[in-house]
Amino acid sequence: MPPQASVMPSANRAKASRSATSSAWAAAWPLRPVISSGGTANYTASKAGLLGLTRHAAYELAPDGIRVNAVCPGPTATGFGGAVPTDESKAARSRKIPLGRMCEPEDIADPILFLAGDAARMITGVALNVDGGVLVKNDTPYEEYFRRR
Repeated sequence: MPPQASVMPSANRAKASRSATSSAWAAAWPLRPVISSGGTANYTASKAGLLGLTRHAAYELAPDGIRVNAVCPGPTATGFGGAVPTDESKAARSRKIPLGRMCEPEDIADPILFLAGDAARMITGVALNVDGGVLVKNDTPYEEYFRRR
């Protein structure tokens, strides 16, 4: 493949390299389109673009042993969008998250470390949702969901 056709010039490629991009679950769910809950249209579009770039880079760089994957964080207890969530706001948000709490930064870092490690040596071109189950929920608080059963 000629270097000009690649997303990364071959002179900069290294065997057995790893790469991770970060996207948002706003871009990660093809069967149930989601928009960003805190960003704007340009934010959602840029994250969707990162997923396309991740897949394309994974394809082009695989022959050189370079793996490219995306991690798509869900609601994370950080200052993104303004202020760090309070305990009260985290508790309110957690009631709608199947695993019962917002992600903490280390919940996002650990899958990135996994994808960068040898245990993931045959994983490339994937978007890994790390969201506590947000994308599989039906937007009903658990108390109400199980009360109806």
